Amino acid sequence: MLLEPLIEETPLLYRKGKRRAITGFEIAEERERDTSRQRCYNERPAAALAAADEALAVQEEEKLAEERMVEAVWVADTQLQLSQLSCLDADLHKDQRRQSSSSLEALVDAADSMGQAGLSSQAQPVEISSSDESSDS
Repeated sequence: MLLEPLIEETPLLYRKGKRRAITGFEIAEERERDTSRQRCYNERPAAALAAADEALAVQEEEKLAEERMVEAVWVADTQLQLSQLSCLDADLHKDQRRQSSSSLEALVDAADSMGQAGLSSQAQPVEISSSDESSDS
């Protein structure tokens, strides 16, 4: 009685340049390597895309921060200018008050001196002669 021929579940595959058939273990290793290569091949563009997205997000954040900084500088500059203008305006009003009070004091002094000289500070009625009346007479 002869033994039944060996039945192998996987068909025999031959590598290029090799004379012997690949065993089931070698086939599994090759499939695993192929799968790993394919995963790496697919992950590279995804990783590059993710890095580009992250760089773009960082760039946008920096741009927003710079815009906020420019806005803050503009606001501070505007507030400084307004405070300087209000200080100048206040100084101008003080000077005007001083001048008006000094000129008011000068007018009061002049009125007092005229009053002391015998002149009254009240208005006196003045007679105006019209030329028509003088020509009629």
